[in-house]
Amino acid sequence: MARRKPPALDLAALLPSWELSLRAERKSAQTIKSYGDGVRAFLRWCDEHGHCPALDRDLMKGFVADLLDAGAEPATARARQLGMRRFSAWLAEEGEIDEDPLLGLKSPKLDAEVTDSLTDDELRRLIKACTGKDFRDRRDEAIVRPMAETGMRAGEVTGLLVDDVDLIRALATVCRGKGGKGRLAPFGPQTARAIDRYLRTRRTQGRVCAGA
Repeated sequence: MARRKPPALDLAALLPSWELSLRAERKSAQTIKSYGDGVRAFLRWCDEHGHCPALDRDLMKGFVADLLDAGAEPATARARQLGMRRFSAWLAEEGEIDEDPLLGLKSPKLDAEVTDSLTDDELRRLIKACTGKDFRDRRDEAIVRPMAETGMRAGEVTGLLVDDVDLIRALATVCRGKGGKGRLAPFGPQTARAIDRYLRTRRTQGRVCAGA
């Protein structure tokens, strides 16, 4: 008696479960969206080209090739493929498939881009643009100075809580940096002053709004 062929995996139906798992792992909203966009783009591509959505290496190569031929940036194609690879790995971990068929699939090559850092003069002009006593100026300087001095990313600075910043010790605790890793970021007295000014202005703004 012939064995019945198992039903095809419904990738679209399993996507919400994967996104739920990513949230449980405390992945950022941006990461979850990026991964999900990769799967959704693959499903659309399969539908448009008459393919049955499957975790197939040749199918994945065709998907990426069409993305690039259609004018997508290599970084976009790489991100879309990464979403599918991570999805495939999760399906294997969850026992939805016996093994990960996309394991070891190479990512599209990216041209190395060199981003010039700001010159000292450009940095001085940027900080000068934040000079002022209103709330927006104080806020902007409290964002720009830590980035310039410590190398923190914009998302890391804006994600800091008040308790993450120790003005006495001049240390900021980045709880979730790139890759989910935390670290301490020391800063100097000018940055400490800028942050202190912002916090005092914010408290004043709160009192004004409360009394309005």
